[in-house]
This record gives sequence, structure tokens and C-alpha cells, in this order.
Amino acid sequence: MNKIKFFPIFSVATILALEEAIESQVDEVVIGNVFDDVAFGAINLIQPYMTLVNYVSYLICVGGAALIVRASGENNRQKMSAIFSHCISCCVVAGALFFIVYMLFSKQLIDLVAAGTEQYEFCVQVYFWQCFYASVFPLCVFLQTYVLYRGAYILVGASTLMCIICNPLLSLFLGTRIGIGGVMLATVIINIIEIMLMSSFLISERHGLTFSPGIDLRLTKKIFLLGLGESAIFLAATIMEASVNSAAVSRYRTGGLVVVAIVINLIEMVMYVSEGISEYETVSINEYIGRKDMDMIRYSIKTTIKAAVIEGALFSLVFLLGSRHIISVFDIKDAETVEYAIRAIRIISLVPIVVCLIRIIAIFYQYTERINRTILLFLSAWGILPSLCGWILGGVSLEMMVAGLVCGNALALLLLLIYVKLIKREELFAVKL
Repeated sequence: MNKIKFFPIFSVATILALEEAIESQVDEVVIGNVFDDVAFGAINLIQPYMTLVNYVSYLICVGGAALIVRASGENNRQKMSAIFSHCISCCVVAGALFFIVYMLFSKQLIDLVAAGTEQYEFCVQVYFWQCFYASVFPLCVFLQTYVLYRGAYILVGASTLMCIICNPLLSLFLGTRIGIGGVMLATVIINIIEIMLMSSFLISERHGLTFSPGIDLRLTKKIFLLGLGESAIFLAATIMEASVNSAAVSRYRTGGLVVVAIVINLIEMVMYVSEGISEYETVSINEYIGRKDMDMIRYSIKTTIKAAVIEGALFSLVFLLGSRHIISVFDIKDAETVEYAIRAIRIISLVPIVVCLIRIIAIFYQYTERINRTILLFLSAWGILPSLCGWILGGVSLEMMVAGLVCGNALALLLLLIYVKLIKREELFAVKL
């Protein structure tokens, strides 16, 4: 039996996750350097709508790609083609629906998050191009995931690195010429380029699959149920972004919004980059489930735990020692806001290991058919509890609001451990084949 190698999947998936994280950070870095702090806050008020797009996109691609891997393990190419065709059709339909709904209700949706704020006019400009982003992102992320899972590590890695380099250059070019909306337009263009590059993989008869447009409702349900767990990450992030950003701007105005926005972005960067570990976990666990190989499942669990601790520790070190350098990248204009932000980044240096462990534990439960634990862990750890703790402690000070985000993550992991150990009385990584 072949062992699923960790580093090829981990390295390319991490690059992909970095691109996604950098893609969102690039918008804010360019806006922070080219425009003022008010403009910087605007993109964060609109962000929950784009996080919702991410949620639906990953709902399709995570569940669909996992089923393709299982069909590959069964050596059933016809089944692989059927799932592939279904997912492509779903991505196109989802993108079209997002574009139509977001365009039709643009005023209402912008007013919901930005009415009465200094950021309103900037939000209008950013939102327009984000509607186009919403139309192409679902197809882009599915093709990336599919090509990665089919083993085209070099193609995915090379194209992703190219886009990471081109995105900031294009954002800066368009941002300085057509305004804040140009920064978002650059991201749309990069997504279209990635779709074209990933589509080149499908030309080969060996790697491509037969495409027949159409949506199977039974398959949709199966994919959604399988992908619901990991996709809850983005639903949780939407809750955290909307609630904490709103609390910060109402209590501490633009300065508070800027600080909290940077902190949330850094926490989300850890969430996204840890996808490199969970992608290996996804491929290996599904492959070994197909083989019914318990020893290799245990091996993959040990590997992901070690990787989570190491990666989390590295993030903690970067946040703790590099806080001032991180802030300088965003070019925040107000000196007092800068000092608040530096202290806030040092506070969240406590959370990366917890974030990485939460992700790999939640993904383990997703693919061992205890998806309710996955959803509850993600929603509580990265949405409900950080929002609640941040809102409560935020009444004391801005720093305590940030500390609340850390407490929420840790509390969610602790509650899961108590539930599994004391209530269910089972091992944390118990598996039944």
C-alpha cells in the first residue's frame, strides 16, 4: 500500500492558503499605503459578504473534492466525472446567483454594515467590484482544489506563486489610477487568470474528466453534508468579522476598527494557512478510509498534530517579535492607533497553536462522520465565543476586546475536550471503520 506523502500536499496547499490570505491582505496593505485609515476600515466592513462567498465555495469544493478522492480510490472514473461535472455546474450557478443578489440589493447590504460611518463612500466603491469577485471565486477555488488533489503539485504551486507576485503589483497599479475599487478589480483579474491556468490541466486526456453540465440534487445533498464542517470556518469568520468590527467602530471609532480589523486578519491568516495541514489530513484520511487501513489513519493523525503545533508556534513567534514590522506594512497614519495595534498583535501571539489544533481536530471529526462536532467547534471557536468574549471584555478597553478573541478560541477547545473526555468518555481521536 502506498503512503500518502505529507510534504507535497502540505507545501502546495500551504502556498494556496497563503495566496488566499495574501489576496485579502494585499487589498488592505495597498489601501493602507495609498489611501487613509478611513478607507482601510471600509474594506473590513464589507468583508463579511465576501466571507459568505468563501463559505459557499468551500462547501462545494471541499465535499466534492473529497468524494472525487474516494472515487479515485475505488478506481471509478465514471463516478469521478459525474462528481466533477456536478461541482463545476454548482460553482457556475452559485457565482451567478451571488452576482445577481449582491447587485440587486447593493444599497440595502451596504447600509446594513456601513450606514452612518465615515467609511460609507469607500464601501460603495469596493462593494461594486466585490460583486464580480463573488461571481468567479467559486469556480476558481474548486478548480484549484481539484487539480491539487489530482497530484499536479508543480502546476498549482507555480501558478499560485505567480499570482502571489502579480496581485500586489496589479493592485497598486489599478489602485493608484482608478481608486480604491481598482484594488478589488485586481483580485478579480487574478482569479480569472487562475481559472485559465487550472483549466489547462483538464486538456490532457489522462488528467481531465468528461464534463456533462447538470446538477444532481441527491449528490448536492451528499456534497453539502460532507463539506458542511470545514466550510463552517467561513460562516464563523463572518460572525466574528461582522460582530467585532461593528462593536469596535461603535465604541472606538475608526482607530478601534483599524486595530480590530488587523487582529482579525492575522487570526484568519493562521486559520487559512493551517489549511495546508488539513488538506493533507483530508486526502490521507479519505484515502485510508477507502482502504480501511486503521494504522495509516493513526499515522496521519500523529503527523497532523505535530505539524499543527510547529506551525502554530512559528506564527506565535512571528506575531510576538515582529508586531512592529507587521504594522508598518499597513502604513497606518495615526500614531496612537499604531501603538494600540502593536500591543494587540502581541496579545494574539497566544492563540496560533490553539487555532491550528482546532482546525485539524475539527477536520478529523468531519471525515469520521461526526460532522456535528466539526460545525460546533468551528462556529464556537472562530465565531460565537470570540465575538461574545470580545463584546463583553471590549467594554473595558480595546486591548481587552482583543484578549476576548483569544479567550474565545481557547474556551471552545477546552469545552470540546471536556465533552469528549468526560461526557462521551472516548479518546479524542477515536475512529470506527
